[in-house]
Amino acid sequence: VIGESEQVKGFYNAVGYSGHGYMLAPATGEVMAEIILEGKSKSVNIDHLSMTRFKDGNFEMEHNVV
Repeated sequence: VIGESEQVKGFYNAVGYSGHGYMLAPATGEVMAEIILEGKSKSVNIDHLSMTRFKDGNFEMEHNVV
């Protein structure tokens, strides 16, 4: 889950890496900086990582979970 909370303005999430956070930290940092400073990610499309995907039913099952 990456993005700003709908409930708390200015609270940002970058969670749920299931052990892969260290490997993905550089890209996550870049994306979070873009979201916070520019309002959206410009380097990577993160629409599929939004928290709202759960309530909207727009999520895909991960097939590569170890």
